[in-house]
Amino acid sequence: MRRRRIPTFRAACGIAYPYVRLLHMVKDPILLRLEQAGWLTKEQESVDPHEEGRPPRRLYRLTASGADAARHELACLRQQLTTARLPSRLGYAAGAQ
Repeated sequence: MRRRRIPTFRAACGIAYPYVRLLHMVKDPILLRLEQAGWLTKEQESVDPHEEGRPPRRLYRLTASGADAARHELACLRQQLTTARLPSRLGYAAGAQ
């Protein structure tokens, strides 16, 4: 009996095929919104689908305003994480490491 080779993406993620399909259903609208906001640009890979045996890939690139927005959001998240208080019943003090 011949074994089927698992694609690298699924093997790396350790998830079953239906969940990979769901991932695309969630990812694509998010990428579209980021593109509409001007944070991403999209290009189509220039390959011959018949020669490659697959459709052309969509290539996304972060714009300068997208990079600025991402830095701002990460700084806000970092600030929230450093000032967050963990429940005292766990024995952690605020700001302790």
